[in-house]
Amino acid sequence: MDMLRFAIEEVCVDVIVDDDDFELPLSGSLPGCDGLRLMQHRKLLEPDFLDLERDIVRFAVQSFVLRTHGRTILVDTCIGEQKDRPEIPAWHQRRGTGFLDRLVKAGVDPADVDIIFCTHLHVDHVGWNMRCDDGRWTPTFPNARYLIGRNEHAIDPAWAILNQAA
Repeated sequence: MDMLRFAIEEVCVDVIVDDDDFELPLSGSLPGCDGLRLMQHRKLLEPDFLDLERDIVRFAVQSFVLRTHGRTILVDTCIGEQKDRPEIPAWHQRRGTGFLDRLVKAGVDPADVDIIFCTHLHVDHVGWNMRCDDGRWTPTFPNARYLIGRNEHAIDPAWAILNQAA
């Protein structure tokens, strides 16, 4: 997985990939999608993003590191490891993904992350919030403050415990 870095004015952005080949049925993922429109762009989309013959769309699950004004902000924390995800076999009890190594390669020590912004609380957006360390679940980013939308937080207020550590 190659690393992507770009800048938007004073913000440096690194894209940290956790899974770059997650497949779902196209018809179930994008219901009502106009197949004829996709056919017009088939050369651009296949084989990396679509397999129209097999009704497959491929997604990348990734985080965005934003560095600006001395702050390090991580947008979403992807899938994580050692989690029970039997409904998604590719993510169930996964290990050795290299996500944290790619983060460090981008120049980010997990202890230096100031803010985690969770766009929403799906399993592929919060997986690295916690990690199993010697059989005990601990925050992966121990000094970060977690930002979670009010409606999402209302679903599970237990997320407040992550902010108590920061």
